[in-house]
Amino acid sequence: ADPQPVVNEPLPRGATHEVPCVLLQALPGLPEDVEYRIVGRHLALWDIHANIVIDFLPDAFATVGTTDAP
Repeated sequence: ADPQPVVNEPLPRGATHEVPCVLLQALPGLPEDVEYRIVGRHLALWDIHANIVIDFLPDAFATVGTTDAP
């Protein structure tokens, strides 16, 4: 099952990835203690000091091998 981030909870252990630099350049800047993280198909905002998810965008990334085209 696709890991689901939960606001005000830690990131799912082992289910996160750093966001590639090319994508970071297209996203708005964040405060120093907040990072973007990829959790399964979701884009999460992670407070690195509190180790909690601040917010997330569900289904921000497509699953490999699928298409949204009709």
